[in-house]
Amino acid sequence: MINIMRSKLLNITIKNLGCIGEEGLTVDLDNILCLVGQNNSGKSTILRSYELAVGTQSYSFDKDYCKRSSEKTSVEISVHIPDGIGNIAEKWKEKVGDLSIVRSKWEWELNGLKTRKTYDPEIQDYADEGNAAGLDNVFNSRLPIPFRIGALDSSNSELKHLLKLIVDPIAESLKEKLDDENSELSKALEVFSNEAKIPVQEHKAKIESYNEEITKSHNKIFPNLIIDLNIGMSEIKVDPIQALINGSKLNIKEFGDNVDWDQQGTGSQRALFWSLLQVRSRLQSMNNIKVEKEKKAKALEKEIKKLEADKQKAKTEPTIKAKQISIDEKTAELSKLISGEILDDENNSEDVALPGYMLLIDEPEIALHPNGIRAASKYLYDLAKDDSWQVMLTTHSPLFINPFEDHTTIVRLSRNEGSPSPRTYKSDNIKFEDTEIDELKLLNNFDQNLSEMFFGQYPIIIEGDTEFASFERIMQIETEKYPLVLRPIFIRARGKFTIVPIMKMLQHFKVNFSVLHDSDYPKNKNGHVNGVWTGNQNIYKQIQEARKVGLKVIHRISISTFELEHLGVYFDEDQNILLPPAKSKPWIMYNEIKEDINVKKSVEKIFDELLNSQSSEEPFDKDFNVSLEKNFNDWVKKNKIKDSRFTI
Repeated sequence: MINIMRSKLLNITIKNLGCIGEEGLTVDLDNILCLVGQNNSGKSTILRSYELAVGTQSYSFDKDYCKRSSEKTSVEISVHIPDGIGNIAEKWKEKVGDLSIVRSKWEWELNGLKTRKTYDPEIQDYADEGNAAGLDNVFNSRLPIPFRIGALDSSNSELKHLLKLIVDPIAESLKEKLDDENSELSKALEVFSNEAKIPVQEHKAKIESYNEEITKSHNKIFPNLIIDLNIGMSEIKVDPIQALINGSKLNIKEFGDNVDWDQQGTGSQRALFWSLLQVRSRLQSMNNIKVEKEKKAKALEKEIKKLEADKQKAKTEPTIKAKQISIDEKTAELSKLISGEILDDENNSEDVALPGYMLLIDEPEIALHPNGIRAASKYLYDLAKDDSWQVMLTTHSPLFINPFEDHTTIVRLSRNEGSPSPRTYKSDNIKFEDTEIDELKLLNNFDQNLSEMFFGQYPIIIEGDTEFASFERIMQIETEKYPLVLRPIFIRARGKFTIVPIMKMLQHFKVNFSVLHDSDYPKNKNGHVNGVWTGNQNIYKQIQEARKVGLKVIHRISISTFELEHLGVYFDEDQNILLPPAKSKPWIMYNEIKEDINVKKSVEKIFDELLNSQSSEEPFDKDFNVSLEKNFNDWVKKNKIKDSRFTI
C-alpha cells in the first residue's frame, strides 16, 4: 500500500547498461524488491541504474556501457510524486488512482554526457523542450533518496553521517552561545584567546632578533629589501560540529565489557550499518520537516504583512473586516506552527509531502549465521513496511525470500546469451483459496526449498520425503549422469492438497515445472469417497490452467502410492494391502534402491521423465479421467487386490 504523501519508485527500465543491452529490462517495485539469479546476471546493475539516474553515482563509459551495444545508455523511471512537493508542475503528472505519476528518462552519450527528458501525458511522448522541476538537481531531490550498501561497504562513513545529524542541534546551540558576546562560553573563549597571546608578547624580543638575522642574511643578496617577520595569535575559533564528532564514540557492550564497534565481526558490523542508516534517515526526515516548517512560517509571515498592508489601504468597512479575518486565520495558523502543534515530527506529519527513501543493498546475508539471516530478513521486510521506505536487495540466500509477505516482488534474472531475462513474482497478484496461503506459510517454515525454487533450478513438485530420498539416492549413485549444477530443486508439498497452491505460484512466476503425486485410492475405511482421490482432479485442473498460459508441465502419477508403484504390493493375512509406516518409508525406499537393481531402474525411469524437457506432458495417452480409472482398475486386477478401499 503506497503512502501517497511520500515519493515512491514504481518501475525502472534499463537499456545498454552493464550486461543489459538494447533489448532492455523492466522491473516493477512495491515495498520490497528481491533480485535473485546467478552471478553476473545483472542484479547489481539494477541497483546501480537508480543511483546513476538520481546522480549519487557518476557514469563511467568503461565501467557502465554495455559493450554489445551501439546505442545510448538509458534509464527510465516511473515515480509517484506527491502533490504537495514543490517545483513539479501538474502538466507532467499522470493521474492513476490516488497516484500522481511522473515518467523521466536519462540518457548518456558515449562521452558520458547526461541528459534528462520528462514524459508529457498530453502529447503521449517525451517532451523535446522543458522538464519537470527544471534543473536536474531540483528534480532529483524530489525522488526517493537512495542509500546504497555494497557487499563490502564499511559502517564507518554511515556512523559519521549519523553522528553529524545527532550533534547538529547541540552544535547549533553552541554556535548561538559563541556568537553571543554576553554568553559565558563566549566570554570564556575571549579570556582563553587573551591568555594565549601572552606567550607571544613574552617572546617578542627573540622574534625581533630572528627577524634581524634573516634580514641581514637576505641583504647580502638583495641589499635594498627589508624582511618583516610577524608572529601573532590568530582568532581562536571553535568548530562545534567537528569537535562533537571527534569527541563522540560508539561502543558495543558485550558480556559486560565495552567493545569498539569496529572490533565486532563482519556480520555484526553490517547489521549495525542498517540500524545506523534507518535512524539517520529518520533524523534527516525530521530535519527536512523542520526546514519545511520554517519555510511555511516565513511564507505565512509574508502573507500576514501583505494582508496588514492591504487592510491599511482598504477604504470600506467590509473590506477591512475581511482582511482582519484573514489576518486572524493566518496568525492562528502561524501560532500553531511555531508552537509545534503541526509538523512536529515525521510520525505526526503524514500531511506533509516529502521524498521517500530507497535502500539499495547487495547480498545482506554475507557473514551472517543462518538465524542472523532470518532476523535480518525480517528486519528488512519490516523496514519496507515503513511508509517512508522501499527496499531493493540482491541475494543468493533462500532464507531472505518471503514470497508470502504482502507487497513483495521477486525478480529472477538469468542469462544464456545477451541481456538478462526476468521472471517476476508479485505476492499481491496471486490469489489463493481459503487456507492455501496459511498452508504455504507453514510449509515454508519447514522446508526452505519452497523459497529456493525462485533461484533458477528446474522445479519438480513431489508429495514428501519418500520421493525426495529416492531421487536424491539416484543422483548420488549416478553422479556423472546428474551433475550437481544441473540438478533440479525438489519442492516437497508435504501432502496432496498443497500441490495446487504451489503450482499457482510457479504459474505466476512463469516457469515450467514437473509434478509427481500419488493417485491414492477411491474410498476410505468406512466405504465413503476418499478426499485425496478427488484431489487428483483438482491437481489436473490447475495443471491445465498453467498450460493455458504457455507453460510446459510434465505430469506423472504413482498408482496408488510411490512405494507401491516401485516396490510392489504386499498383503496381510486378511488380504488388505500392507502400507509401510510413514516414518520408515523414506529409509525403506532409499535402501531398496541401493540393494535392488529393478527398484533403482523403476525409480530412475520416472525421475528421468520428470527431468527431461522432451518428455510427454500427459501421464496417460488418452483422456485423464478415463485413463486414471482404467489404469487404476488394471493395477487392482493385476495385483489381485480385494481391499474395499481400492474399489472405484
